[in-house]
Parts: sequence; structure tokens; C-alpha cells
Amino acid sequence: NEVPSNATESWDISEDNKGGVMAWVVPNNENNTKYDLYIGAKDGVIANEDSSYLFNRFISLAIINFNDNFDTSNVISMSNMFSAWDYNIDQRVESSLTEIQGLDKFVTSNVQTMYSMFYGNDKLKEIDVSNFNTTSLKHMGSMFNRCSSLTELNLTNFDTSNVTNMYGTFHDCTSLVELDLSSFDTSNVQTMYDMFSYAVNLSTIYVSNKFVTTNVSSSEKMFLDDVKLVGGNGTAYTSAYIDKEYARIDTSSAPGYFTLKQ
Repeated sequence: NEVPSNATESWDISEDNKGGVMAWVVPNNENNTKYDLYIGAKDGVIANEDSSYLFNRFISLAIINFNDNFDTSNVISMSNMFSAWDYNIDQRVESSLTEIQGLDKFVTSNVQTMYSMFYGNDKLKEIDVSNFNTTSLKHMGSMFNRCSSLTELNLTNFDTSNVTNMYGTFHDCTSLVELDLSSFDTSNVQTMYDMFSYAVNLSTIYVSNKFVTTNVSSSEKMFLDDVKLVGGNGTAYTSAYIDKEYARIDTSSAPGYFTLKQ
């Protein structure tokens, strides 16, 4: 938390206002019209229980590096943490974010909501959530909504047994070709509205027998415009079936858009 002498500006961001956590900016070495923002604490930075909107609307921010020095073990909400949604004008704003380093060290065992966590970051080509512990997660609606540059997403470690909301989770993920959701247990999910809509290049969705829609009450437009989607038995997308009716493993007796993965 020691502010360097070349800092252009600094301010106290500690909860008790005693300087335990400081923020400062220094000129960027490669572009003197830009700045690098640092957040530092003597014993490491501890994230708030409510860390929602923490980096929301930082429209010129290109890279975030947590340096393995960001303790998220107490966090309950990561809603809109990195989102590019401006709630003041109720619309998405342009995002410059291309890289988030250190997500693999996040401790998320207490997090209950990741609603719109990465929403609208259309320049992010990779989001490493492979080590996320999601046992407490209840809301992951719009989590990757409009992350249109993502070419792959490792969710094989996700425990979704307590999740109730998957609204728009993969909406407009136009660069995804394949999704492995074989770890997903959707027995408590109530909302799948818009879940995969406009993922126009998505061809395969792998699931297990735990992907069910028993309690789903809202699934309108779930597969809207997923024109390349094909089930494991060859059932191709048709605009006549875009809700939960075809959210099942494709078999000869029951057509669907999913492919079984044991």
C-alpha cells in the first residue's frame, strides 16, 4: 500500500479510511495518454462480500492483472463485476477489455450470484473459470452474455446443482462452436429464457443425464437462431423448436439438440 513517487494521483479506498488499502495511477510506459491503475494493501487486497459492479463501465480498461493478490474467499456477489452494461442509460457500452489475468486463483466457494459477471465484453477471447467452485452459486444468468469473441469456455468443473437462473447465459456468444456442459445439474433451474440464443456458430452442446428441464417455467427463445446446432443423433436446428422441448439428449425416439457425454 506504499504509493510510489511517480504516481500521478492516489486515494484511500480502505473500508475504515485509514490507508490500509490504497489506489494510485502512474503513466503507462507505452502510451503516455493512458494510465496504469494499481490497488495495493500491506497484506494483500481482500475483496468485499459484495463485489458486484467492481470494474463495471471501465470502458478504456484493457488488461486486469490480479497478481495472485486478490482474496475473494468472502465474496458472495460477483454480479456485473466486469460487465459492460451502463445501468444509468440502460444499455451496453463499448468495452476495451481484452485480458483478465488471475481468474484461475479466484476462490468462489461462497459466491451465490455471478449474474452478468462478464456481460458485453466482446473483445475477451479467453475467460479462465476452470477452477471456479460454484457449489453455492444460484444465479448465473447472462454470465457470458455477448462475449462474442470467446472461442472456447471450460465449464467442466461447474457444479450447478443449486443454480435456479440461467437466463441468457450464453446469449450472443457468436464465436463458440462447442460447449461442454456435461457437469451441469439443472434440476433446480427455473429460467432458461434466451440461454443459447444467437450463438450462431454453436454446433454441439454436450450434456449428461443431469441436464433436465423438470422445474423450468421460462424457456422462450432458448435456442433462437442457433442455425448450426445439431444433436448427437443428427437432429438439426429448426425454428419451430426453440424452447425447452428440444433441450434434451438427441435420440431416435426423442429428438433434441444435445449430445450425450458420459
